[in-house]
Amino acid sequence: MRQSEPATYPSERRRRRRGLIAVGLAALFAVAVVTFVADRGALPTAADTAARTISEVQGTGAESPLVGSVVTVEGVVTADLRAGGFAGFYVQTAGSGGESDATPGASDAVFVYLGSGADPASTGATLGDLVRVTGPVSEHQGLTEITAATPGAIDVVPSGGVTPAATDLPDTAIDAEREALEGMLVHPAGTFRVSDSHELDQFGSLWLTAGPETPVTGTEQARPGPLAAAASEKNRARRLVLDDGSSARLNQGDEQPYFSGATVVRAGDTIVWPAQAWVLSYGFDDWRLQPATPIEVAGDPAPPTFAQTNPRPLGPPSVGGSVRAATFNVQNYFTTLSSDNPQARGAATPAQFRVQKSKIVSAINGLGADVVCLLEIENSIRLGEPIDTAVADLVGGLNAALGTPTWAFVPTPESLHDAAHTDFITTALIYKADAVTPVGPSVTRLPAAGLENTRAPIAQTFQMSDRTVTVVANHFKSKSGDGPDPSDGQGHSSAERVRQSRSLVALVGELQSASGSPDVLMLGDFNAYAEEDPILVLSEAGFVDLLHDLAPGEYTYLYDGEMGSLDHALATPSLAAAVSGAAVWSINSAEWAGRGYASGLADPASPFRSSDHDPVLVGISP
Repeated sequence: MRQSEPATYPSERRRRRRGLIAVGLAALFAVAVVTFVADRGALPTAADTAARTISEVQGTGAESPLVGSVVTVEGVVTADLRAGGFAGFYVQTAGSGGESDATPGASDAVFVYLGSGADPASTGATLGDLVRVTGPVSEHQGLTEITAATPGAIDVVPSGGVTPAATDLPDTAIDAEREALEGMLVHPAGTFRVSDSHELDQFGSLWLTAGPETPVTGTEQARPGPLAAAASEKNRARRLVLDDGSSARLNQGDEQPYFSGATVVRAGDTIVWPAQAWVLSYGFDDWRLQPATPIEVAGDPAPPTFAQTNPRPLGPPSVGGSVRAATFNVQNYFTTLSSDNPQARGAATPAQFRVQKSKIVSAINGLGADVVCLLEIENSIRLGEPIDTAVADLVGGLNAALGTPTWAFVPTPESLHDAAHTDFITTALIYKADAVTPVGPSVTRLPAAGLENTRAPIAQTFQMSDRTVTVVANHFKSKSGDGPDPSDGQGHSSAERVRQSRSLVALVGELQSASGSPDVLMLGDFNAYAEEDPILVLSEAGFVDLLHDLAPGEYTYLYDGEMGSLDHALATPSLAAAVSGAAVWSINSAEWAGRGYASGLADPASPFRSSDHDPVLVGISP
């Protein structure tokens, strides 16, 4: 029963897409618990009280047919969340549940709300007690409840009752199909995988997806429109939030209810359920599993464990070729500390920066690439430092780790030395000098009118053995923007990204003429999924989306519980014919953000969670 996370991810896309709403949502969450336990509005009253079964109160629809009535019900206390801040507990009809269902289509459990400020021990009722509850029926944020806030509204029945049994919750029961079990004891049956851990650090809740299929964002699978929307709606219907029974907001570094520093759990790993049952609840627009008591308050019930069905890769993928190129979003690599300059976007302290740098160095040196396109690296000139300060620092770290001057960087084109034409983050190209040789200076194309606030591409021609290849580093405008996302599912600023694609097509033609070679490789974060308009423009121009074609089912980014690829490697047809392979090195997107550089759980020597985007690797044959 927690509010959806205000999604304050540190990456450029997540920072800016939700940056404008993060403050509002943070403030909203600050009162969310108060809203849950206090703001029920005017409660209904009635002259007479009717004895009802809980199933009659629940009914067979999404809402109770008795809203506005005062009822008396009996049930066994199955989950007590008073100590967790939710001011109430769940009761279920004695003897109900299990394999038989005496009330098909109707739940036999309901939430009992005790009122704002209720003493956790005020009613005397405890787990396992049979209680008689009297109060008005209402719906609160989609959850049916009975308010028992007046003296004498709850009586413990001395004779007790038969303990309810848990009912199987199959992984095939999604969305509205769960309504008949609202508030009841359940035991998940089938496959439930971790789909997103981004709420864990703040709210103690973990997103799961029902069924074995990976949730893939709609516009990664289909063109924007009904088919893409249906795919995302299905993903949403399969979501199930594993909550911790508490309304307390966690701080970074707090002990988490489900993950620990000692055990690696990744998106795609499978839940191994303990023997005890959970209560199927609803709140803040999601179906939720609540423990019998808050996990952070009591040692029992025990949290589930996880089977590593999506284990960490042992090394980078094999893509063949004599030269390998990669794209890697380095998640705001800033040598300027954000504590020293509020316009910086990366590490806040020297200690954080050392961890960030060490992890990114480990990832790039471990990637096995000869040319790497970098995204979200500091544009030093915008912060009053010499041009290329940050990329030079990273190259220095790469070489220091190797013990030899292996890496070099492509200087930023002269036309981008004017800070007025640039963003606080930029693209960059680095390369191994013994593997490829730059030909001529780097090139860019300044944004056209109306695109002044977008990042310019940076291109460099290389001699790769017998092949002359021009590599273009791109970082398209993000999906952030004011108000709700556009209805086509492509996020804000799709038109601007389309214009950037068209500009890139024109630039590639110029680069081919200048180099005398048709071979061009476009790398980067295009902030567009495979079936969205900006990628369609490039595909219709004849470019080949290598990852989409050669590595189906591999994705670079996780957002709102859905996988997809914002990062692409597109090649001209002549170069695509020489590509030996393309793949994703899954070191970041599936990882818990709590292992990033700003956390005490970060491993400086590990490439895992060095960023929030996974690198893409491409092999090129002679």
